[in-house]
Amino acid sequence: MTLFDKLESYAKNIGDKTNEALEISKLAAQINTEQNLAAEQWQKIGEYYYNLYVKNGEAAKETVPFCEAAKAHLAA
Repeated sequence: MTLFDKLESYAKNIGDKTNEALEISKLAAQINTEQNLAAEQWQKIGEYYYNLYVKNGEAAKETVPFCEAAKAHLAA
């Protein structure tokens, strides 16, 4: 293998690794975006049930402490 062949092989390996790193970064960004979108929906679910608690006193017993804490923070 000549020096030129070795350099060409190294350059190709570097290019491949760079492309892999870029693809990994893109996938990580997509995952992060989807997680953020899911978190927005979870927030809307929480707001919906909190508003039911405030309006009607309706809440699952497991969520009452959270609703009361949120209400106290808003009253402060």
